[in-house]
Amino acid sequence: MPTEHSHSHFTDHGKIISHANIRFSWIWLFPLLAFLTTAWFFWNNWRSEGPTIEVEFHEAPGIQANKTLLFYRGVAAGAVTDVKLDKHLSKAMVQIRLKAFAAPLSQAGTLYWIDQPVISLAKTSGLSSIIQGNSIQARLGEGPRTTHFIGMEKMPLHPLEAPGLILKLTAHEIPYLEEGSPITYRGITIGGVMRKEILTDGNSVVIAAIQKQYIGLIHSNSHFWMLPAASLKIGPNGIQTEIQNLKNMFLGTIAVDTFQAPQEEVKNGASFKLASGEQEARSGNEGATFHLYAQEIPTLYVDAPVLHRGIIVGKIEKKEMNSEGKPFLTIFIKQEFLSTLHEKSVFWRLPGTKIQAGPGIINMEISSLQSLLQGGIAYDSLTADQGSVAEAGSSFPLFSNEQAARLSPEPLKMTFDDGQGLLAGQTQVRYLGVPIGLVEEVHIKHHHVEVTAYLAPGYDVLRKPDTSFSIVHPKLRLDGLSGIETLVSGVYIECIRPTKSSKRLVHFMDRIWKRAVREKIENKK
Repeated sequence: MPTEHSHSHFTDHGKIISHANIRFSWIWLFPLLAFLTTAWFFWNNWRSEGPTIEVEFHEAPGIQANKTLLFYRGVAAGAVTDVKLDKHLSKAMVQIRLKAFAAPLSQAGTLYWIDQPVISLAKTSGLSSIIQGNSIQARLGEGPRTTHFIGMEKMPLHPLEAPGLILKLTAHEIPYLEEGSPITYRGITIGGVMRKEILTDGNSVVIAAIQKQYIGLIHSNSHFWMLPAASLKIGPNGIQTEIQNLKNMFLGTIAVDTFQAPQEEVKNGASFKLASGEQEARSGNEGATFHLYAQEIPTLYVDAPVLHRGIIVGKIEKKEMNSEGKPFLTIFIKQEFLSTLHEKSVFWRLPGTKIQAGPGIINMEISSLQSLLQGGIAYDSLTADQGSVAEAGSSFPLFSNEQAARLSPEPLKMTFDDGQGLLAGQTQVRYLGVPIGLVEEVHIKHHHVEVTAYLAPGYDVLRKPDTSFSIVHPKLRLDGLSGIETLVSGVYIECIRPTKSSKRLVHFMDRIWKRAVREKIENKK
């Protein structure tokens, strides 16, 4: 049995072993950093991404998913994520992921277009895409948020911001204006032509854009006109030539100004008349239109002048065909000259050159340079009885020249088997060798040539049934040469009235014929 003393000498030989320390291995640091970096990139990319939109284009040349970028004001604002065709294979659908800071580009009214190389007289753009490839450009709109847009086929006239004012400029004809043609105010470009359209009434309209900083220059009484690239003036001081610039020569230019005290400013969609020149713009648009009709209307063009006693009082506005296929003109007479046009006024074509030929003489007269190039119309009241002032919209016949206009208004009809050499508006009608009328129309009817002529006042005796008409040609006979004067003046129609002896002979033959007819009838009985 152990004692207390023996316990005191007991020795425990056990050892207390402490747990080994856990140490971090540096080999795990690199995966951890890669994970944290990847997570940060994903988070940062998610935070920088904005909404996804879809843009519909007619075609998408050079656009590639995950490569093509969207630019706004030169800054990358998104990227193309998908390019495909619609279910009808008629449109290209481009899906774009916007960046967060560019989220406002999803507002309705934002314009999208494909930036590609364009080189023209109006503008040169997209040259950087030759190296970098095509991209998509945008112009911010102001509508509510949306996800679907219709892309533009061309870059807009103002690619950075919307124009301040959109106007409609109407005219009957707009030959020298193209998209991008400048609009100037006293020599300073304040806008440009967006496009040209055709209205339902057949008139042309120019959609024009004015920059925001210049909208205060446009008022309700402003005037627009086409500015010629070059002008030629002939006067007592010689010939003056003015050339604007080469660009305007090919594109054309519109000028605008306000000649009177400015009135109220205009709003978007306001319509103005586009005048053909500054003179027309300054004269205003007040006046009236009238109609002229004729069998044919050659060498007359829109904007050709209308003259009254040598003064330009209007212009030709339209040259059209009526429902019967006959041509007619619509002319415009300025307000201050309306009192010169009466019910019995007559109109005639004003040729650029007038040539008169006769035995031993040739005379050529040039009316004016403008009428030489465009033709023209003149009118006057040739009788003491002018009638009252003509009402707007009235119609008048248009004669081929002044000589025809001064003849009697009653036509004279003649029929020939052969109309060789007869020319409407040129062939004369003569009596005893003196010109007393003019041929106005020549056409075929029932296998004969029917001629309509007008005679000078005082020769109505030639309208009697016993008057005969013959066409005078140059003829070579055994007894000599006749009609030689027609080699210079052209063929003409000679009126022949029966003499007293021929009348007696005709009366005698008529009596014999009637007696023979009666005897034949009596013998049958």
